[in-house]
Amino acid sequence: MKVVIDRKSCAPEPVYNYVKNAFETAQRLAGGASDVWQPWADAKPFPQEAAFPRPTEVYQNLAAWLAGRDTPRMLRRTIRIIGRMTLLTLVDRDIDSPYWKAGEADQQDLASSLLLSRYPECLLCSALPLTYSNPCFIIVCNANHIEKAHHDEPNTNNVDTIQNLPVLDGRLVLKIRDGTADSRVMAATSAKTEPMEQDPEGNWIDDWDPKKPEVIVINPQYLRSLQEKGFPRYNDDLINHARLDTARKAAERAAGVEIQASIDLLNTLEITLLHEISHLGTMNWAEDVDDDCYTWDNAVRLQTCTNAENVALFVVATDLTKNHNLKVTKSGMIEPI
Repeated sequence: MKVVIDRKSCAPEPVYNYVKNAFETAQRLAGGASDVWQPWADAKPFPQEAAFPRPTEVYQNLAAWLAGRDTPRMLRRTIRIIGRMTLLTLVDRDIDSPYWKAGEADQQDLASSLLLSRYPECLLCSALPLTYSNPCFIIVCNANHIEKAHHDEPNTNNVDTIQNLPVLDGRLVLKIRDGTADSRVMAATSAKTEPMEQDPEGNWIDDWDPKKPEVIVINPQYLRSLQEKGFPRYNDDLINHARLDTARKAAERAAGVEIQASIDLLNTLEITLLHEISHLGTMNWAEDVDDDCYTWDNAVRLQTCTNAENVALFVVATDLTKNHNLKVTKSGMIEPI
């Protein structure tokens, strides 16, 4: 599956490079998590507790806190979704070119058999049909590709010029385009445009072409805030900062003071992209399951990797244990193992 970062909307070059590096780091984190968990997911028969990766107790807790309401089959599906992220290939394309807009080879040259040959069991756990193939997705740094529509259809006054589909009024991507989205909104994924028509029984008809490119829209206000902070990255310095934050909060926790989980301090663009990528159709449609589905505390409350935030935090917490000899507590604090 190909990934395109739009140079035009992600200009100037330092912003483009920041987004590119964040994507590459997100993919590396997903690959590391897949290395840890894939042997467990591939175990036959269904893995038992003894088959958990080591340190066993740390990973058992992670699975319980972030996916406790998921069956073993669902957790295996999550591991395979994370594994799919390792198949993404970053390519340089001009999405304004007539060649691209015509939907020719730039969009259609993915050999979907590569995905199926490497993970043939993925679709066995999926609600997606075997014919599903989405060849690419695009990361843009604003929503200027959403333009006013020139038609009289009700409730669809805008059109997505990348997907060439109408956009229902009130969608978050319109607020991002118009600069009216909440400043805390980091990104949105136009993985699937809502159906526009109803059948005679009143059911909405999904006429979306799965071969159209999916789009991740980064909120430019969010990018500006990151730029003002010096383009923070998920790295050793930030992880050490989160560890020190845990130490500072120890007394407050003991006194029963409500505090922010230290792992939430690691919520950089890399983690945002992990969240948004898990929304993509090719990844199996992880959702935002309710209005309070972000942050560690809510992920632990939900306990399901059908929530995109849980998938992203699952990857990050696995990296902390695998590569930094750290564990995340149930309250989201980061401590040495």
